[in-house]
Amino acid sequence: MALNISSKGLSGSIPPCIGNLSSITSLDLSNNAFLGKIPTELGHLGQISYLNLSINSLEGHIPDELSLCSKLKVLSLCNNSLQGEIPPSLTQCTHLQQVVLCNNKLQGRIPTKFGMLHELKTLDLSNNALTGDIPPLLGSSPSFVHVDLGGNQLTGGIPEFLANSSSLQVLTLFNSSTLTNRNNLVGSIPPVTAIAAPFQFLSLAQNKLRGGIPASLGNLSSLVRLSLAVNNLVGSIPGSLSELRKLERLILTYNNLSGPVPQSIFNVSSLQYLEMANNSLISQLPVYHQILVTGFQTYKA
Repeated sequence: MALNISSKGLSGSIPPCIGNLSSITSLDLSNNAFLGKIPTELGHLGQISYLNLSINSLEGHIPDELSLCSKLKVLSLCNNSLQGEIPPSLTQCTHLQQVVLCNNKLQGRIPTKFGMLHELKTLDLSNNALTGDIPPLLGSSPSFVHVDLGGNQLTGGIPEFLANSSSLQVLTLFNSSTLTNRNNLVGSIPPVTAIAAPFQFLSLAQNKLRGGIPASLGNLSSLVRLSLAVNNLVGSIPGSLSELRKLERLILTYNNLSGPVPQSIFNVSSLQYLEMANNSLISQLPVYHQILVTGFQTYKA
């Protein structure tokens, strides 16, 4: 049984009696104006596999009782005002495939055991106030496709296992300049050792990363977008980036990069958007010629 009453202009609190719907498998209350706390009675929904309470005005903590929903596959609580820590008990829902908790006020550390959920494909915890290191175990999940941890207060380095996931297509750790909460990731960008890493979108912008751009990023043959802007990266741009034959956007602005721009990058036929300004780079071609030759929509050096 499914109950979908999304986008109906409903308000007030979610009634605790909703926990009496013991046979319900899908509950969608998203995009309304519900207030108050998430009722603990939702933990009585033993058959539920899909729970969407996103885009409301819910507050308070995420109840531990949700861990009793053993068949839960999709949990979306984004765009509310939820506070407190992410309950580690959520990882007891071993069939979770999507966990979307972005745009709340969640605090504390990322539960380590998210990386042990072997069916989890999407983990979006962006735009909260999460602290601490990125758990290395996140890189051990064989099913991760999309991980977004941007706009928090995370520290430490980028786990090497995460950078070499065999399944991850989207990794976002960037900070928007308009956000109050900002990650402060340090250290170097881990080298890519996976031969067939399936990354399509990699954004590490606006952190405090140091060192050079690893030449091994050229191994990410499926990469479409790469943003390393606003860090403390040094050295030259590796010519291996020209091996990224699907690359459409390359953003390297506001670093400490130096040396000549590899001319082979201008031969990447898919590249539409290139920004390298505010570095100490040397370009051997006039800007007008680069636009003419490559057909870039945007080029800033």
